[in-house]
Amino acid sequence: MLKQANPEDFKSRWEYSKATSQWHFDKLRDEDREPPFTILGRFKEGAWRQEIEDMLKSAPTKPVSFVTRIAGRFPEKIPYTLRMDEHDLKSMGLSVDHVLFHNLALPEAPTCLQRMADFFRLRNRIVSIHVQYPGQTFPFHIDDLTSSKGNNPNHPLNLNPDLLMRFEIQLLDWEWGHVWAYGNTYWKQWRAGEIAFHRWRDVPHGTANCGHTPRCALQVTGLVTEFTRSLMRQRNAVFELGGISEGAAV
Repeated sequence: MLKQANPEDFKSRWEYSKATSQWHFDKLRDEDREPPFTILGRFKEGAWRQEIEDMLKSAPTKPVSFVTRIAGRFPEKIPYTLRMDEHDLKSMGLSVDHVLFHNLALPEAPTCLQRMADFFRLRNRIVSIHVQYPGQTFPFHIDDLTSSKGNNPNHPLNLNPDLLMRFEIQLLDWEWGHVWAYGNTYWKQWRAGEIAFHRWRDVPHGTANCGHTPRCALQVTGLVTEFTRSLMRQRNAVFELGGISEGAAV
């Protein structure tokens, strides 16, 4: 049975998220063989690779903190998670405007990256490109997907989390120092185009860049469709964007 909790009862977002998570929270359990995330496959290298490299050279990026990450989407109302996020940042010795990563705006004109985001056929999707520069960290956390839930702590998706999914697509090859932790293990040594997902309400994760080069990922979040569900049954497939937005397995 899914666990529920009232955010008003918690000072800490971490403790609130733990109270609703189904993960085991056993630090000694070995998860390397059965990691708490899934590699769906990867996009075959194509024009999208040149697009992102050109964007990184010329397009401006915007620093993102917990304050700016969600608050900008709800200018009329403070996100219910922000108070808890600020508490956790202070307890870690970090400032409330600690930069997690930078956002790179997705071009409005049709591009390969747009088709990549369309590929999953999610409804009400939210798309962003995250660029984490050397020295930046996103502390361990469990997703709340506050934006997708309309800033509503009692949203029905809390009772049906499988209706919502987030996909992460690495846009550059893995380099030493690119850290992506899931539970007791790590996503590492990826090739550009690799796609992963996890149970967003359960699995703690965090990222850091202690390397020499930026790490760049496309994040796509939305309500699942039947196509999405069938896609999520794939493992280690190779997808080609081709001339249609949904792509095709090869």
